Amino acid sequence: MEVNLLKVLRLGGVNPTTSRFLDLLDFPEIERIDYVLNESEEHYFKELKEVASFFGIENLLKKVSVSTLALGPFSKLIRKGNRIVNSSRLNKLIYSRLREFNHNDYDFIWVGDNDFDGSNYLFAAARDYFGDSVMVRSYKETRFSKKWEELYTLTNADRLIFPSREYQRFFEDLYGIKVTGFDVADLDWRYSRTAQWVRNQRVEKLSSKDAVPHVCILTGRALCDPSEQRSGFRYYFVPIIEELVKRGIHVHLHAMRIVESVSEVRNPYKEISERTGLLSIEGPLRLSGGSQDYEILKRYDAGILHPPVPDEKDELKRFQEINVPNRIFEYQMADVLPISEKNSTPAVEKIISETGFGILFESYDELSGILHEFASSKMTNEFDVTKQKTFRDFSEVLISSVS
Repeated sequence: MEVNLLKVLRLGGVNPTTSRFLDLLDFPEIERIDYVLNESEEHYFKELKEVASFFGIENLLKKVSVSTLALGPFSKLIRKGNRIVNSSRLNKLIYSRLREFNHNDYDFIWVGDNDFDGSNYLFAAARDYFGDSVMVRSYKETRFSKKWEELYTLTNADRLIFPSREYQRFFEDLYGIKVTGFDVADLDWRYSRTAQWVRNQRVEKLSSKDAVPHVCILTGRALCDPSEQRSGFRYYFVPIIEELVKRGIHVHLHAMRIVESVSEVRNPYKEISERTGLLSIEGPLRLSGGSQDYEILKRYDAGILHPPVPDEKDELKRFQEINVPNRIFEYQMADVLPISEKNSTPAVEKIISETGFGILFESYDELSGILHEFASSKMTNEFDVTKQKTFRDFSEVLISSVS
């Protein structure tokens, strides 16, 4: 059967797990993807190349090109002001290099991923430069705070892709608009071959040796206080760690970095570790196809997602309710039970309920009982592989969205 080949221009930020794009490149419909991204992110594609080499599929890389939008100090200053003032003229000036790309060379333009990475500004500029080209906007992270460029994107995209259906009401409540023409798929779904490779590894749990529950935290940042404005409480793990260690649960913190307190010189994670001996401050894990670090992750019984957000932090709490952190997918495919407090993260609760893999708890005593029972009984709890979505599923949604 003849396949309609697609040439794609991809604009906007990418995260370090670029290997997930291998699923999209594997589709026969995809002839070429030209990635245009921030200059600080180009190095992320090293991971894509390494994973392609590990699985012996380097031929797929022939479909990829990567270029950057280098913004000088003047452009960055303009963009800072442009966050406040809606100026199409300024926005086109900032991203004037887009005119180098002939939109007639592409079947559609795909813009992603977040509200903070400039991709909404990119979308607005691209719509001006590329006129009536088909433009798809995929979303991951945002906040319950009005932004002119986000509203522009939502109302000018030919198709939207949200991580969950709850984003529809989130944006409708925020902007007072009717959001239509969207599909549901998560940009953080992992590369299908890596997921299968991880599942096939057999690793003994630490709890099978000492009958003590071992819980991990995968995170980019661990904050020493919750005062940081954008995400504060979501990365302040001190209270939940205190609750676990005092119940005899061993916690392993794998953070890319621990962010010092802005108000005082102290590291509460180090203090807990030295005081209890039940918090191990580990090195960051490099979770990628072929990485031995998955063997470390698979040793743990369960994994913490995000702590609850106080009701008074409305902007953050509204986002937390719809957000699905990428670590839940790492936990599940590594047979590590994701942990979430009931009624704090509805989108996460839905995934745990639908897959039947994870722990939803109402009190720390209840959570402790579940974890200790799991550790003492030496139960095996393997994730049902048929219930995990991968980036192949996202790719199908993306390709069908432009039909």
